[in-house]
Amino acid sequence: MDVPYKLAVLVQKLKDSGCIPIRNEGEEFRCRCPAHADNGPSLYIRLTEDRILLNCKAGCTVQAVCDRLDHDIADLFFGADESTVDWDLGVAVTGDMVTNVASGQEPTVSAPVVGNSNLRQAVYKDLLAALELNTKHFDDLRKRGLTAERIAAGCYKTIEASKIRTAIDGLLAKYGTDKLVTVPGFVEKDGSVLFLGTKGFLIPVRGLDGNIVAIKVRHDAGYNGAKYTYASSKDTSCGSPVHVPLGISAPSKMVRVTEGELKADIAIALSGVPTISAPGINNWRLVVPVLHALGAKKVLLAMDQDGKRSTVFIVEKALFGLAREGFDVELECWDGKVAKGIDDLLAVGKQPEVVTGLAAAVRIQDAVSPESSEKEAAEVEPPPFPMEVLPPALMAFCHEVADATSTPPDFAALTMLVVAGAAIGNSRAICIKENVWYESPRFYAANVGDPASGKTPAMDAVVKPYQAMQHKLLKDFKNAKAEYDKAMVEYEKSVKENRALPEEERKPLPTLPDEPEKPERFVVVDATIESLAPLLEENPRGLLMPQDEGVAWVRGMGQYKGGRGNDRQFWLSNWSGKSHIVDRKCQGGVPISIPRPFVNVVCGLPPDMLNELADYQGRNDGFLHRILFVFPRASAGTDWTDATVTKESRETWSETLTNLRKLAMQDLDDGVAGFKVVKLAPSAKETWITWWNAHAGEIRGADLPLPLVGPWGKLKAYAARLILVLYYLWLVQTDEDEGDIGAATVERAIRVIDYLKAHLQLVYGQLRQTPAENHLLEVLDWIRKAGGQCTPRELVRAKKVSPTDKARKLLKELEDRGYGHIEWRDAKNGKKVMWFLFDPA
Repeated sequence: MDVPYKLAVLVQKLKDSGCIPIRNEGEEFRCRCPAHADNGPSLYIRLTEDRILLNCKAGCTVQAVCDRLDHDIADLFFGADESTVDWDLGVAVTGDMVTNVASGQEPTVSAPVVGNSNLRQAVYKDLLAALELNTKHFDDLRKRGLTAERIAAGCYKTIEASKIRTAIDGLLAKYGTDKLVTVPGFVEKDGSVLFLGTKGFLIPVRGLDGNIVAIKVRHDAGYNGAKYTYASSKDTSCGSPVHVPLGISAPSKMVRVTEGELKADIAIALSGVPTISAPGINNWRLVVPVLHALGAKKVLLAMDQDGKRSTVFIVEKALFGLAREGFDVELECWDGKVAKGIDDLLAVGKQPEVVTGLAAAVRIQDAVSPESSEKEAAEVEPPPFPMEVLPPALMAFCHEVADATSTPPDFAALTMLVVAGAAIGNSRAICIKENVWYESPRFYAANVGDPASGKTPAMDAVVKPYQAMQHKLLKDFKNAKAEYDKAMVEYEKSVKENRALPEEERKPLPTLPDEPEKPERFVVVDATIESLAPLLEENPRGLLMPQDEGVAWVRGMGQYKGGRGNDRQFWLSNWSGKSHIVDRKCQGGVPISIPRPFVNVVCGLPPDMLNELADYQGRNDGFLHRILFVFPRASAGTDWTDATVTKESRETWSETLTNLRKLAMQDLDDGVAGFKVVKLAPSAKETWITWWNAHAGEIRGADLPLPLVGPWGKLKAYAARLILVLYYLWLVQTDEDEGDIGAATVERAIRVIDYLKAHLQLVYGQLRQTPAENHLLEVLDWIRKAGGQCTPRELVRAKKVSPTDKARKLLKELEDRGYGHIEWRDAKNGKKVMWFLFDPA
């Protein structure tokens, strides 16, 4: 089959980088992504009429994928006269073999060979012989620890335009244009052959036999791009070879593995330890055949000490992966503040600490363990609340509350958002997807602070004006009811007196007063579901439920039913706005129907009680993930202050809440008053999509700790809810009419989400996980790294759970907790197969 040659080149580079197998999935190819630690296959490759489309489901950009492959993005686009090769798209590349997937027959078609190794070796050898190393580059290499003899033997050469031109002329005379342009780094343009390396010096990359298999460019400071790049062109690439420096001979029983050709050259020169380099930390697997060829028994793993969790995870995989290949693996460690790479460490005269056996595994585990995360979290100063997202008058109120209560403004600010959301209630909903996704401002929020940190006074200062509105309504109703009852007594008295008189002597009865309507309820405290249900049915706008202690709220669910009631299910439904029905015996079989339950909860929580909430994760319903936490640094030991909340600020907040409650509701199709829809303006939608994609990339990426996957999923909904609240907080400060929500409001909400992420990390870093939770997260991590989807059978094959029935239950549990959803797909045998798709909601 004739296919674009550029596709063949890309596939060969993926194969060379170890991203195999490549499977045909309909019109798409899938393979491991070279740009992140990928147990595969998450990179999707699809052809259109004019380009090759790359889509990494873990969120890696096209640029990142191309950089890892040393592939020019321009080579993803086809020209009008694009060249083709005879190559079957229905193949799976496995090692050096190409087999037909459809038929399972022996290979009949070879993958395209990119370049000729013998020609490449000869051209590179002649090129380097024609060039020189300038004084600056020579001095740089000397400072890094290489002797003049080592530099000469290494054949490092400076890229200097005039000498490159002279060298190319000599190469053209010897090999001709047609051959020369098949060598990576050389390209014909406007009738001339050019070498694409610029601004820096050349580093030969050598194979096991000492021959040069690639040329790498170490670019000078100020170069606009990566520091290191392979010499390649649009049509040819040397792939991603393992570098074996000169001076290594077989057998070498002990071999160090690092990343970076120059690092390996310097490390072997300074330590005498045979050192090879993997083409990037993600590609450690490529060193395995080289190690076997060298006869290595012991492997020293010396990857960069950059402190990144993603790096640590990959080092862990390399540690265990190399051990499984039969090597005795030892970990070389050092202080990353002293030196990032092994070469820099040796250059300053220091030696790495060698950690062996179980101790090496423990060292890695400590770097990524919950205890380590808890220690890091305790040392991190959480960011302050972004006060600029609030209108100026409300910002002033928040600051005054914070000053008056000697607390960080975080407590007041979070409470303001929850109370404002309750005032809006079911009257408004933001449309994220037409006819599919609408969000009203529901919040569960907890202010975390020590018992004497002032969180309760700060919350009270924000809630009390709203409660005062409720108390006034109740008081007015009680007064009106008292007047009505008094009038009814007078009326009944007149009726009784008239009955006793002759008809001609009867007096006119007083006017029968109208019975006052029951007041609207919008604040409740410590209510049970039995008492909430009728209130919600009668007050469809919704309720606010402030709580001093969040643990009491959670523990109280189902307290009158021995914990066996559906109270917890109600709170799950309420957060999502899903309808709820309550059956009560005393209602004669007619249930209470709540089409759109709405109860906002804001509470306080001491840090020591956080794990009381964590214990509830054992119920496997994701309830904890629905709670927003703020955990500012608050102290009980503050000096006295005369600061207070001014009457003007308090009135501003009260008027804001009053105006929010004036947002009228409208009857919906179910006959119950509900929300009016507001939409995002086009610019706001664009900002939303950009944030969404970045956030989704965080969820899919390996850097996000697994316990945060659940709460990160809920932040999608919270982002929309914050947009709605912030829009109306700003709107009611003006006389403007409602309209589409602009980009500025979305940006404000994003700033709040970024703030909340930091505090969620702090809180979840202190939560202990149950064994069941750890197993669930382990399975979730495997699914995330396996491309984001799997079947029960694949879980069993991966030895994550057994038997298949238990695997099905586990995947259903993941769906129930909001980590993704289940699809039933057609199998080849005509049956339906269960698939779980990772997508936290």
